[in-house]
Order: sequence, then C-alpha cells, then structure tokens
Amino acid sequence: MTITTPSRRPAPAHPSTPPGPAGTWTVGRPRRRSAAVAAVAVVGALLAAALLVAPAPAAAHGPDTNGCTAVPDAGYGFDFHDICDRHDVCYGTQPHGSDRDGRKQCDRIFRSEMLDQCREHPFFSGERAACTAVAVAYYIGVRAVGWTYWERYQPTPMI
Repeated sequence: MTITTPSRRPAPAHPSTPPGPAGTWTVGRPRRRSAAVAAVAVVGALLAAALLVAPAPAAAHGPDTNGCTAVPDAGYGFDFHDICDRHDVCYGTQPHGSDRDGRKQCDRIFRSEMLDQCREHPFFSGERAACTAVAVAYYIGVRAVGWTYWERYQPTPMI
C-alpha cells in the first residue's frame, strides 16, 4: 500500500518573508537586509565620531580651492585638506575632459587618494575605519552634488 501526501508549499524561512515568483518562498532575505542595516549603522557611527572630533578648518587654501567645501578637511584619522584642494583644481582645470567622464575621473582620483591615505593606518585600527568611512561618505557626496561645482567651470560658448 502506498500513501501519498498532498504537495505543500515549503514553510517560509521567516514569517515576514514574502513569497517569491510562482508561490516559492525566498530564503535569506531578512538576514541580508539586517546585515546591510548594521553596516550602514556602523559606517554612520564611525563617520559621526570622526567628524565630532574634527579640528578647526584649515587656514590656507590654494587659489581657486576651498578644501572639502562644506565638510571638515580633517578629523579623527584623516586629513584630506590637500586631497580636497587637488580635487578642486581637477574640477577647475578639467584635465580629463569637460564631459561627465572627465568629472567621474576627477572623482575617482579623489576617492583613490583618500583611501590611499586611510591605508596608511594599521588595518584593524579605529583611525583606519573612521578614515575609510569619511572617505566613502565624501566620495558619495561629490558624486551626488559635485555636478553643481563642475558646471561652474564649464567653458563659455562663443556667440
């Protein structure tokens, strides 16, 4: 005698996990989401700590530069004064072209120089973690709003 049981949908991995396509259940989504939230919280805490102990703004900048614009040039584990000034010069002179690819190249160099400075700290140090968090935040900032400054330096068309 053979006993058959009706096919049933597999139990969800977590009660709040919504069903996926064709009635299947997606496994692992809540864990990834909570890990991402935790990572953002850690980066936010490190960024806040680094900026809370930031010294007074740098006294001198080169011509056509303003350092890191609206954020501190230096703080716990970082001093991006010269890097921000070089980024300002890159925006002003546009050596990689005046289009969006030229701006992206200036921003990539900016990110690379900041992260290189962060790598000078010991691997598992608070200074390196804080420096990296600030560098990533500053890079995201220039990618998000840097276009307003980039457009200021666009060549004026001849009429």
